[in-house]
Amino acid sequence: FMKSISVDNATSVDTSVNVTAGSTVYYNLTVKNTGDCTLSSVNVNDDGSVTTVHFIDPGITWKQYFSKTAGSVNHTNTATARGTSAYGSTSIITDNASYRIIKPTVMIQPALTEIYQKSTKTVNIVLDEAPSGLWGYTLTITPTNPPVTEVLSVTYPAWAEQFQLNSTLPGDTFWIKAYDMSNLVKPGAKNVLLATLTVRGDVSGTTAFNIQADLVDDDFGNPLSPITVPGTIRVVPGVATLPGYTTPPMDPDGDSI
Repeated sequence: FMKSISVDNATSVDTSVNVTAGSTVYYNLTVKNTGDCTLSSVNVNDDGSVTTVHFIDPGITWKQYFSKTAGSVNHTNTATARGTSAYGSTSIITDNASYRIIKPTVMIQPALTEIYQKSTKTVNIVLDEAPSGLWGYTLTITPTNPPVTEVLSVTYPAWAEQFQLNSTLPGDTFWIKAYDMSNLVKPGAKNVLLATLTVRGDVSGTTAFNIQADLVDDDFGNPLSPITVPGTIRVVPGVATLPGYTTPPMDPDGDSI
């Protein structure tokens, strides 16, 4: 007797999966008679739901598939198979399958970026994990102190090359969206790059880039409902650009020389 669970309706043999609350999980119950006589009065009790099979002949396998919606907390689903042999003995076997609820996070990396005034740097928007894949997203990015920076452009990863869109840039508050039309972001993927922003430092100061997750769905259309973590941009005074150069000189060792 075996019970397994999957996130993609596959006939998998996983006993535990990571999922988001509200997503669909698929269970597979398998009962096989490995003995030399028919089992009668066979029933399977799955978390209180009883299915009667009546009998299973030697070498025959009975299977049942069903789906459930994952709740908001971790859950272990227990099933027990019971059957009586022709010799009058009763067999009872129990097996478990479970899911663990996780909360994906969309964040800006690095968490703190320092830019010289009138210079540019890039920051990444990253999804830390996609337990059941990623179908697509729509995000709105809002700076808390708009005069400090300006986002000049956005680039997208290869998985989003077939569908990508954003509001007009340069700009302050803007939205970006992309879809994985080729199913390249697989279930279980980690540190998924969503987009790269090119940011210019305009005036000295600090601003946070807040992220609003308007839509982040997995491969099956279930919302991932991620936590969002802003990134901080600090613009520091720059020095004059030297003739023949397009960016001011830097001070990588911080010695002011």
